[in-house]
Amino acid sequence: SLKALRKRQHAVLQRGVCLQESMKEDRLDAIRCEAQHALDHEDPGAMLDILTEAVGLLAQPHALSDKVGTGEPMTESAKARLRANRQTLLRNILLGLLGSNGGGLDWSDAGT
Repeated sequence: SLKALRKRQHAVLQRGVCLQESMKEDRLDAIRCEAQHALDHEDPGAMLDILTEAVGLLAQPHALSDKVGTGEPMTESAKARLRANRQTLLRNILLGLLGSNGGGLDWSDAGT
């Protein structure tokens, strides 16, 4: 049902917001592969699931870690570069899923 779908999408969005920064990077790599697979196989259900998760990762984090693996604080410019790179990759994935490159979801289909 539509209510169950929206509930599942909300849970996916919340999970993306709550991930730690290092886990977001790992998840981004997986999403990139999953998106390409869904596009290659023209799987609209998978595309919608990936789209939802990618949007969850785009959401602004509530708090950023001030430490890198060495225990040294990250500079503000390093944090900005990290976020900008992730945001650019996610936007490119979303654009592909939304059909900006000629593939992706069929917006003329009522089910989309």
